[in-house]
Amino acid sequence: MPLPPGLGAPIFLGSDVTTFLHKYESIAAFTTTDPSSRNVIIMLPYYCTEAIRETVMMMRSYEHRFGAAPKKEMLDAFRYTDSRPNSLVYTPQYLENLCAECGGRDNTESHKSLLRTYDHISRVVTERGIMVEHERTEMLLCALPQ
Repeated sequence: MPLPPGLGAPIFLGSDVTTFLHKYESIAAFTTTDPSSRNVIIMLPYYCTEAIRETVMMMRSYEHRFGAAPKKEMLDAFRYTDSRPNSLVYTPQYLENLCAECGGRDNTESHKSLLRTYDHISRVVTERGIMVEHERTEMLLCALPQ
């Protein structure tokens, strides 16, 4: 994994924490480092600005090096800085808006895009128990053209 401030090393500046963590984990995985390994967790604060580094190092999950817990705690602590936070995307309301936006179009590409996005988000929402399977199916069927 490239060390900061090296070329290709992601740096968390305080916004879009979801995107930063995704890049950080992807680079760790690409460099054959287990993203949940102790070394990856220990290095996480050093891929942040100095002020954020101190905040991350004070997090309980970081102190104890609990697997994926530092990621979850960072997502929670910085979720309001995301340009499109997961807490707003992975909801039935977001899915309804997505269906309403794409459902009226008579365009094959729009429908393919809707199906890909809807499948991913609705699967996560269903797995989290926010929605049940039949609601997931019914909402999608209502969005598709006759």
